[in-house]
Amino acid sequence: MKEAHAGANGGCATGVLHSLLGIDSAKALLSNPRCGASWEGLIIEEILSRTMHTEAYWWSTHQGAEIDLVLFHKGKRFGVEVKRTDAPTITPSIRIAQETLGLTRVSVVTPGDRSYDLSKHVRVIAITASARSTYSDCFSRGRCTSRASNCSR
Repeated sequence: MKEAHAGANGGCATGVLHSLLGIDSAKALLSNPRCGASWEGLIIEEILSRTMHTEAYWWSTHQGAEIDLVLFHKGKRFGVEVKRTDAPTITPSIRIAQETLGLTRVSVVTPGDRSYDLSKHVRVIAITASARSTYSDCFSRGRCTSRASNCSR
């Protein structure tokens, strides 16, 4: 596992990415092939800044299974998978991570409109419309509107 943490610049990695890619509008962001990676980075930054945890890691195997974030809290392990889709499924990677790491629960975070259970230990967590608009506003010149971030406004 590789340790995960918010960026050294106060969690502004998403804005820096957008600046480096020349993304200067929400339309440009949503049409960029790096949009999914940007979404994943923003959500992971937010989770790391807003959740109680003692350790956080990214996990993968040599065979290609991976999970975006593993959080440790009070002796339990929680998985987070970030998907920019409205209809996520339980992937082989999620199953392998559950079995290998003994995850208490896996949350699949999406830009959807509703949260629901995929199974007893896997839940889809929908990001609210206001959070999605924050994502759309978080582009160019390292500026983020997220309250969890310390970026300049």
